Amino acid sequence: MREIEPLRWEALVRPGNRLTVGSRISFGESQLQAEVKSISPGGLRVLSFECKESFETLLNQLGGTPLPPYIRRSAGSTQKDRERYQTVYASNRGAIAAPTAGLHFTRDVLDRLQERGIKIAEITLHVGYGTFEPVRVEKIEEHRVAPEMFEISPSAAATINAAHSNGGRVVAVGTTTTRALESAVNADGKIEAGKNDAAITIVPI
Repeated sequence: MREIEPLRWEALVRPGNRLTVGSRISFGESQLQAEVKSISPGGLRVLSFECKESFETLLNQLGGTPLPPYIRRSAGSTQKDRERYQTVYASNRGAIAAPTAGLHFTRDVLDRLQERGIKIAEITLHVGYGTFEPVRVEKIEEHRVAPEMFEISPSAAATINAAHSNGGRVVAVGTTTTRALESAVNADGKIEAGKNDAAITIVPI
């Protein structure tokens, strides 16, 4: 879920009731091991990993692509899943799932949009567990979802602000991107560059 420090991660686990503090987990043929150090609010575990090789290399070898429940596989994910369940413009690690609204874009589509004069501003958005968190309350306005980290570069902010100032349209790809942009607007109605957390606001209708 989230790297706290080198080799220490906050993680979703299953079955949670068996993985108490002090439990040890072995991955693959024991190339990668972990110990449950603590339990965070909401049931997340803090795991301390142990390995003799590169952690990222082992993660790529032993791990699978986290697919949504409506995509079914008989025996784990494949290399094709890694390539297809990912946006063509992804570049920075950190999200726990792909922003699905952008999966249909190809490099050819993006090139053709730019040929027609459409400017593309890329932002970094780390989709978090909050996107999938089920609603467990009777009143929807009481539902709380964890924020997601995003980063907007000065050039991206300038492109978006210029389009808005010139009367152009700003089209965000996906609701998570929309939340990130809404969270980055300052008192003057401009997008501010920098890192922040995108909050989710629920308004009953």
